[in-house]
Amino acid sequence: MEPDGELNPDTDDLPLRANTNHILVRHYVLDLTVCFDKKIISGSIVLFLEPCSAEMAKTKADIGPETGDGARQEPNEEGTKFGSDTQGSDLFQSSNAEDFTLVLDCCDLEVSKVEEVDTDSVSAALGFPLTAASEDISVDSQAGFIQHLFSMPSSHWKEKHRLFSLCSRSPGIQKGNSLHFHTDRWSLQVKKMGVTTSQDFPRIIRIYYMTRTLGGSVRWTKDQDNRECVYTAGSPINNRALFPCQEPPVAMSTWQARVRAPSDCVVLMSGEEEAVPAEDGDTRKL
Repeated sequence: MEPDGELNPDTDDLPLRANTNHILVRHYVLDLTVCFDKKIISGSIVLFLEPCSAEMAKTKADIGPETGDGARQEPNEEGTKFGSDTQGSDLFQSSNAEDFTLVLDCCDLEVSKVEEVDTDSVSAALGFPLTAASEDISVDSQAGFIQHLFSMPSSHWKEKHRLFSLCSRSPGIQKGNSLHFHTDRWSLQVKKMGVTTSQDFPRIIRIYYMTRTLGGSVRWTKDQDNRECVYTAGSPINNRALFPCQEPPVAMSTWQARVRAPSDCVVLMSGEEEAVPAEDGDTRKL
């Protein structure tokens, strides 16, 4: 098999790095802007996470290596990037080896920041307890609120998506341990120092990033009328160059998106709810 760095997303099977045996993304909220001049898509994505049960994770670990067990692979020398939202790049490498690592499939993306999301204002409106101002985010209280969202019946999907949207616009956590991240050729890895299990990992995180011009999930071209257009070619397992995600088939999730594009463009996406475009000067928002 070819080395990972030489794989062609159009013709080769891509490596699956996401550690879905420990934690799953249950919902994505994308907030993106399309820039035709630079041929990039930039913005953020909010991930709503649910840890697997300790028994399930242990059982899968006992079976042996499988999809997603590449969580601690050595990064390629070429194109390796390190980062953190508040501190130096060496913190990821120097963090405790016992700290839990969220691993997402990711390729051809420039990640600038990863942060934990504070949903106190949303959860308080539904009667969930607030986190004390002097404490770090309470995993138990946030977990209860997020689990409430996940367990809402499908008949209430509009209200569910409204709450997901409100949470996605909440600010990042300003106090406590920051999230540190590292990207290599095929993955984005995120840690919170001192957190050693998926059960204690933040349930909502926001990732700021932008695509690369030649990213394998995005195609910049012209339509039959010679007008600029862009389309995504992510299916079935190549969405990783459009947004950080979990691509193994077990990682099914729901999603919603807000996309800003030039006002003379039409934005088309698959989904259950028809969006109404909103004009904002030279930009159309869907």
